[in-house]
Amino acid sequence: MKIALSLLLLLHALIHVLGFVKAFGLAELKDFKEPVTKSIGLIWLVATVNMLGFAIAYYLSLPGLNFFGWFAVILSQTLIFYYWKVAKAGTLGNLIALYVLLMG
Repeated sequence: MKIALSLLLLLHALIHVLGFVKAFGLAELKDFKEPVTKSIGLIWLVATVNMLGFAIAYYLSLPGLNFFGWFAVILSQTLIFYYWKVAKAGTLGNLIALYVLLMG
């Protein structure tokens, strides 16, 4: 179960990269029609790094779990609300992360 949850957190983290890629024009994302400024793209990157940190901390049972987890979920869900039309499915990933945090 721990491996499965860690992999889901990792996948969710990597999906955040799409916001960064869109902002800096690194690839054409046809389904991501909303414009993303470079500053918001950097925030997507911060969300990626924090969710990655959370996934690693959870898998390795590191003490930084709560810091990375709560920050990652709050930042991620804030971005999802802002880009709801294209990112609403990410709420499921945040619910999984929230489950991991609460079961802890």
